[in-house]
Amino acid sequence: MIRNEKGFTLIELLIGIGVMVLGFMAAAQMQFFSLKQKQLAEVGSIATNVIQFVADIDMAEVKRLHLLNTHVHTDLVAGRVPDFSHCDGAAPTSCTIPPCEDPCSGCPGLPCDVFENISENTIVNGTNESTCTAIETTNFDPEKLDFVGDITECTDPNADLYGIKNVIAVQNLDASGLQILTITFTYAVKTPSQFSKTGLNIINPSDGNRPIYSNSLVAQQYVITAHIDDWSGIVPGWAQVRVPHVP
Repeated sequence: MIRNEKGFTLIELLIGIGVMVLGFMAAAQMQFFSLKQKQLAEVGSIATNVIQFVADIDMAEVKRLHLLNTHVHTDLVAGRVPDFSHCDGAAPTSCTIPPCEDPCSGCPGLPCDVFENISENTIVNGTNESTCTAIETTNFDPEKLDFVGDITECTDPNADLYGIKNVIAVQNLDASGLQILTITFTYAVKTPSQFSKTGLNIINPSDGNRPIYSNSLVAQQYVITAHIDDWSGIVPGWAQVRVPHVP
């Protein structure tokens, strides 16, 4: 018989098993955090795309309305009969000289407001407006997003994300005496949890109204300026035309 045989004691086996268990737990935790970070990155990518889509649509609308105003001005300068039917398509094309009716329900006596369709209310000096919209990522259409100022109207049990838009407008005179309207648009996307905790709050008034990124998945800020021009010498009644400075 062989004496003094050596092997693992029960305590050594338990220690070895414990070390292996801790290793497996660490690996599982790393895998969990990896999947979580991947999910957050995917959601963040979706949120960034949402903001870009909404901002692009808003800027395209500003350009569209400015182009329509410019067409009227150009036609009159060139001696052509301008078409005032562009606001809603219902105005008679035979109406050539304003003033006529309401700007967007008939032949316009005033130019279209280039910022009309990108805010809930008319943007004027001192405007500070926050609106929200519910987003379903599985059925997302940026052109159908409806931003409203009542937070209860945004709340949707089917929403995966919430979009927030803040608009701040300040008007000043520049060195040449032109009235310059500066509009700061802040767009943000929140998770339902963030939205329930912070609501429409996406800017920090104590820090120059910069976005509070901890309140949202993604936030971006855009600044547009416009000067107020007098076209009444060419288009009667058009003394306050907003001319946006967009590329």
